[in-house]
Amino acid sequence: MLINAAQKLNIKLNESIVVGDRWRDIQAGQTVNCKCYYINNNYKERKPKKPYIEISHLKELVKEFKKNY
Repeated sequence: MLINAAQKLNIKLNESIVVGDRWRDIQAGQTVNCKCYYINNNYKERKPKKPYIEISHLKELVKEFKKNY
């Protein structure tokens, strides 16, 4: 799905980010070489495999982007 969208919309996945709260979200982003941000909601399931950046909530990511861009 990510690859199809990237091709249709001319998106460079290696310059994109994926934000998710499930291991599957992060795995999908990693598969297509996106930078991944994991929101840890402490679900009773396994955590994603590294690499990813763990954040506590979306506001934390927004603050980080405002500082850097």
